[in-house]
Amino acid sequence: EGKSGNSQIHWQNLKEKREKRMSQTTERIHELVDKLNHYRDEYYNKNAPSVSDAVYDHLYDELERNALKRIREGIWDHPE
Repeated sequence: EGKSGNSQIHWQNLKEKREKRMSQTTERIHELVDKLNHYRDEYYNKNAPSVSDAVYDHLYDELERNALKRIREGIWDHPE
């Protein structure tokens, strides 16, 4: 019984860590989408970019990696 209880605690801890990691990933996705939309608006609508193409591309690549990470985790909820 004791071992079974420890096993349940272990799985609960793993579940909590996974949920925290997914939440952090989702938060980062939201941050990146906001930044990229802002930079895109500066570039295309205001003709006054505040970051280089390399910085924009780096952030875009990070967004793709985080989105793929969420897909691999099997629980994708589209950022609003």
